Amino acid sequence: MFLNVFRTHIYNNYGKNMKSFKILLLVLFASTSLLISQNDKLERPEKYRLGIDLGLNYNFAALGYQTFAEPVGTRFRTFTANDGTGIGGYLGLRAEYISNSWWGLGLQIGYDNRGSLVTDESADNKPEFDIYNSYLNIAPYFKFNELLFKNSSVYVGPVIGLKMAGEFDYDSKLDGSTKLMAVEATELKSLTLGAQLGFNYDIRIAPIGPSQVFVLSPFIEGSWLLGQKSPTFDLIQDGFDDTWSTITARLGVTGAIDFIPNLNAANTGGQYATVLPPYEGKVIQRVVEESFPIIPYVFFDGSKQNIPSRYNLLTQANAGSFDKADALDLTNNKELNGETATNKKLAVYHNILNIYAQEMKDDSGLSVELIGSAPKSNDGAILANNVRDYLVNIHGIDASRITTKGQEMPRIPSGSSATPVNDRPLADAENRRVEFVFNKPEIYELLRVKMVDEYPIDNDILVSLNPNVKFSSWNINITDEDNKTVTYGPFFNQNERISPYLLLKGKEEGEYKGFIEIVQADGTKIKDEAEFSLTKEMDNTKIGERYTILFNYGQADAIKIAENDLRTKVAPKVDDEELLIISGHTDPIGSTEVNSGISQNRANEAKTIFVSEFGSSSDKVDNIISYGYGESNSASTYDNTLPEGRMYNRNVTIDIIPSNK
Repeated sequence: MFLNVFRTHIYNNYGKNMKSFKILLLVLFASTSLLISQNDKLERPEKYRLGIDLGLNYNFAALGYQTFAEPVGTRFRTFTANDGTGIGGYLGLRAEYISNSWWGLGLQIGYDNRGSLVTDESADNKPEFDIYNSYLNIAPYFKFNELLFKNSSVYVGPVIGLKMAGEFDYDSKLDGSTKLMAVEATELKSLTLGAQLGFNYDIRIAPIGPSQVFVLSPFIEGSWLLGQKSPTFDLIQDGFDDTWSTITARLGVTGAIDFIPNLNAANTGGQYATVLPPYEGKVIQRVVEESFPIIPYVFFDGSKQNIPSRYNLLTQANAGSFDKADALDLTNNKELNGETATNKKLAVYHNILNIYAQEMKDDSGLSVELIGSAPKSNDGAILANNVRDYLVNIHGIDASRITTKGQEMPRIPSGSSATPVNDRPLADAENRRVEFVFNKPEIYELLRVKMVDEYPIDNDILVSLNPNVKFSSWNINITDEDNKTVTYGPFFNQNERISPYLLLKGKEEGEYKGFIEIVQADGTKIKDEAEFSLTKEMDNTKIGERYTILFNYGQADAIKIAENDLRTKVAPKVDDEELLIISGHTDPIGSTEVNSGISQNRANEAKTIFVSEFGSSSDKVDNIISYGYGESNSASTYDNTLPEGRMYNRNVTIDIIPSNK
């Protein structure tokens, strides 16, 4: 009677299992076909990955019809279709090949604990089996790249389990009985087969070499080991799916190194030019602390006498709550999200009235002379008085500590007799201003500004014309997947740096085509193309350093004046493996080509100081890059439509880029 019932159970379940198996195959085939059709155009750098897996198993055991022998005697303990759960560990190695398309291959080899606590519900006394079994699992698999979303993959494949250990503790739950410990499960198979389905998500941590990247990849896996124990009833029981099997849900993380042999080759252009995006197309954002000068001027628009609204003008009600420290820490300023570092620093400058007011509140011995200059309208005194009234009426500064006067030209004017006629209105606009002249020079010391730099200079796109191209000028038009085009140029140097700011403004990633047009020395034109992708990514592990030197109009010795600071304050912060990028900028007044040369010369002058300080044989010297942007528009360019923007653009900026190690 028992065997007939048992046989019926086996056959019924066999039919159900085969039907479910066929449905599973059909779903898998349909999903794979859909995946291939949707991802046949997916492209990325080809990779080889080696890593270590660390995971936690949650095991679900199903034992079907089983018998277990006691250590002494020949009695069998039979229980029917019992289930139990348990927690175990997983530790293994992983190797993968990830193609530049939609597919990949992988192999896992690891220690796999499949233990569980099983209760025999078919017996009145509900005995418990606390099972300890483990395997050396070998699991080859096929990967589907970005099936669900970017940087993720789904993988599927068989599991081959080689038994390492198999025993159990037995508690009959009968009064007076003794718990049996470490009983060997002699009928566990030495070789067990199964299948697994997994999902992982790659998190790029940092490059560790020219073509190697360290990656953390959290994963979720589900696997099923089938027929772990030999059948109790050989003639009628299916040992494949009606004996001991374990379904495991695994949560873990892989620490891996990606080897990307063709990383740079995938980003090159064509016959005449090369376009090299940042490493792996990742625009790495980071927190930067900058030594930043506040120019001690308030500029006035046109013939207007009111303080422009772009300055942060407070009321009496909220002036008391202004905090200079908050104004200098922009890391949590959501209103500035997506803006360039230069726009964020202009926001600091536009608090100049409130910053100086707080300085005067904190130091009762501090006094100031306000000098208003207005070359065209001679109302400089009115401008100075308006600034004084703001400090007195809004911030409550004692009027006796403030003196004012007006004059035609500022003490250090913008423009000269050599300024081109078309550019003189720009210089005149800079001369309509109020200058703060304090009795204590320490007020002019550099401020420490902290911000998230969303487009650091080391993320620039490098565009180079090939050495055999003889050219007079060139430009590049970059178009994204929405056919939005940004034009850069004209350029007159063989190598140029382009900020990804305008390309990624308002979005997190994009696909781009660059169309380079080159005017050759004989006047004929040639063209080239390149394709690349960009993705924003935040690095919270490193903080960058920046130092800014400003030049007055026509000034040539600003670097010389700052030399002591460069040697004593900046150079000591540079580690051997950090990158030092020195960039020169100019305002748009004058010739584009001349400004490019001026900015490069200023950057080179600063570089010479660092080479001298480090020593020509130091490894640090090899990590110094100097570059002149001239007046070109980039993420490091201030707003040239504003007089303060043009004044800030006369600079040399020094960036210490944290090491990737």
